Amino acid sequence: MQACTALTRRGAFRALAGLAAVPLLAQQHGRPGGMQGRRGEMMKRRLEMMKERLKLTSDQEDKIRAIYKEQFAKMREMRDKMMESGDRSAMREQMRKLREETDAKILELLDDTQKAEYKKMQEEMREKMRRRRGAPPR
Repeated sequence: MQACTALTRRGAFRALAGLAAVPLLAQQHGRPGGMQGRRGEMMKRRLEMMKERLKLTSDQEDKIRAIYKEQFAKMREMRDKMMESGDRSAMREQMRKLREETDAKILELLDDTQKAEYKKMQEEMREKMRRRRGAPPR
């Protein structure tokens, strides 16, 4: 009987500990070094790579930075909604559409040479993601 009670207490303790961790994880999204910090750094690195490879003008760079900031805010909003609803497949579809919209906005700013290089960069990034996930190269 005591063993059963101890197991029940342990289970209740684990459940409470798990619930206590949720706010801590949610707070990380707003902290530098948390999800927001990593995504911000990723956006900065990507913009630097684009600047170098596409030879962006300062006007193009400013406009693309604004596009990425808008995308970042929308993605954060989608993640927050997903955390509430738990509907990952709907979020994945919304994020796919958002990436396509972002790409279209960026392509509008580029000349033909830059567009060709941008598409090449996109394919390189897709291939890199496939390799990370263990998928065979195309």
